Amino acid sequence: MRFSKILYVVLLNGNAAVMAYSTFHRDGSLWPLPDVPDWLTSTQAFWVWVVGLAVAAILVVAEAVRDAARSETRRLLRTMSWFKFALIPFYGWSFIYFGTIALAFAMYGAMALFNGTSAPVPIVAVGSWVIGVLGPLAAWAVAAIGIGVTYLVFLPTSGYGIAFLVVLRRRREIGGPAFFLHVVSHLLFVADLVSTVILLVTYWKKVMSGGDAKEESRDDRPAVGAVEATP
Repeated sequence: MRFSKILYVVLLNGNAAVMAYSTFHRDGSLWPLPDVPDWLTSTQAFWVWVVGLAVAAILVVAEAVRDAARSETRRLLRTMSWFKFALIPFYGWSFIYFGTIALAFAMYGAMALFNGTSAPVPIVAVGSWVIGVLGPLAAWAVAAIGIGVTYLVFLPTSGYGIAFLVVLRRRREIGGPAFFLHVVSHLLFVADLVSTVILLVTYWKKVMSGGDAKEESRDDRPAVGAVEATP
C-alpha cells in the first residue's frame, strides 16, 4: 500500500496541472503551446480518475490505520513530513479555480443589479434584479461545492497525522487538551500544516533516534504461551 500515497499525489496534482493548462491556454493565442489531448479531458478519463482517486484514498486511510495499530511511529512521521506538503499545488489551484468562478458570479450579479436600477423598461429592470439576486447565490453555491470537493480529498491526507497522535496518546506522551487541539487542527485547512510542523519539530529527533524503540519492540514479542521454534 506504500504506492497509494504517491498515486494520490500524482492524481490530484496531475488533475490540477491539466485544469490549469486548459484554463490559461487559448488555442495558442497567448503562446504557441499544444492543445490538451482530447482523451485527457474526456468523460471516460474523468471517471477513471475518480475511481483511481477513491481507491488510492481507501488505501491511504487503511495504511494509516494499520500503522497506528502497529505503533509504527517512524513510518507515520516520515509520511507526515512530505505527504500534506506535496499536495499544496492542488489546494492552491482549487482555491484559485473555484474562487475565480465564485467571484465572477458575484460580480455579474452586482452588475446586473446596478443596471436594473437604471433600466427604462420595468420588465428589464425586474429581470436584472432577479439576476442580481441569483448571482451572489450562485457564487455561494460554487464556493460551497469547491470547498466540499476539496475537503473530501483533504481528509485522507490527515490520516497519518491523526494516527500518529493516537499512538502518542496511547503511550501517554501527549496530554488530552493538546491531543484534541492537534486532531481538530488536522481537520482544518492550513491549521493542519501548522500542526504537522509542530509535531515534526517536537517528535522527529526523538522518534528517528530510536527513542521509541522500546515501545515498538513490544509488538514484536511472541504472544504469551507461544512456542518458539528451536534450531
